[in-house]
Amino acid sequence: MDFGLSEEQNLLQDTVRRYVETECPPTRVREIMQADNAWDEALWQGLADLGVTGMTIPVEHGGSGLELLDLALVADALGWACTPGPFLANAMGTVALCASDPSAQARWLPGVARGETRLSFALGEGIGQWDPGAVQTRVEGGRLNGEKSMVPFAATADVLLVAAVDADGPGLWAVERGAPGLEISSLNVLDLSRP
Repeated sequence: MDFGLSEEQNLLQDTVRRYVETECPPTRVREIMQADNAWDEALWQGLADLGVTGMTIPVEHGGSGLELLDLALVADALGWACTPGPFLANAMGTVALCASDPSAQARWLPGVARGETRLSFALGEGIGQWDPGAVQTRVEGGRLNGEKSMVPFAATADVLLVAAVDADGPGLWAVERGAPGLEISSLNVLDLSRP
């Protein structure tokens, strides 16, 4: 059994590494990190053009249908260059959406694959606790109520996948930017009270 990377996987990782090496040298990383939202739209769109944002998205939604190992290889290449941006939050949200109902997939995944829709994941509460049994954010009477801390790139996300509990137990709810009752502080803390 061969546990090595395939030629395609090596090519994928090398391509992303060359891109960020060229487009995001250390001087550019510093510039981006000093900006208010610590990300660069042109760099993000370049990664989308390489297929990074749609890697694990099924082909029928505009993605490449690749595996999590391929995503990990790209994460390694981006980390190698200290590439700033919403990659991890977007990747986590994408994996969750790919496992969600077909209507949510059809609504958001094509835009994510093109790099036009950015996702983030709102799990932590208080000091960033991620225990599903400790989630205090609730869905009652059609309203999502609670506060999430340390939501990566919340201010630039188009859709936030929020961990909450309803009568059926814990789950994720999609909240679009600008939704009534959604407030995002400068520290990427979400305050939710929406219908």
